[in-house]
Amino acid sequence: MDTSSLLAKTHIAQSLAQQMKVGDGATVGIPGVTEPVSAKVSLISPALDPGSTTVEVWLKIGNKSGAFKVGTPVKVTITGRTVEKALKVPAAAVVAAEDGTKAVMVVGDDGAAHRKPVTLGITDADDVQITSGLAPGDMVITGGAYGLDEGTKVKVGPAADDSKAGGTD
Repeated sequence: MDTSSLLAKTHIAQSLAQQMKVGDGATVGIPGVTEPVSAKVSLISPALDPGSTTVEVWLKIGNKSGAFKVGTPVKVTITGRTVEKALKVPAAAVVAAEDGTKAVMVVGDDGAAHRKPVTLGITDADDVQITSGLAPGDMVITGGAYGLDEGTKVKVGPAADDSKAGGTD
């Protein structure tokens, strides 16, 4: 058996697989190996797995020394698209209109909430990249924006302290 290169196979959500391409970088955590091992995406299945509705992805790992063993369970991290100096907001700040367009609510110079249509880029579990429609200096309303009407007066308070969330003083 030629084990000079190995495949790590994983299943990921379709929405993530659509953002990937063959050749994307990845790392593989192998039990007993201190540092993650570099890998490359070598195959993205063109079909969904019917049982899980996920997409199978293969990662190619170099193994010329023969240090890694066939059949070892591993933990993979795939590097998707990255954008340097991306403008991003919390995903909860994005509001959708009935026609499917996306927007954020910002605090205007008049102290009122205003809807700003935006174009979205890369999305992860917590944040969304804004590719157009928002400037770096805009003050985005990050919570409860879906319930605000255009022109509603807002008061800017101190940022929430996540370490005290749910606690008492």
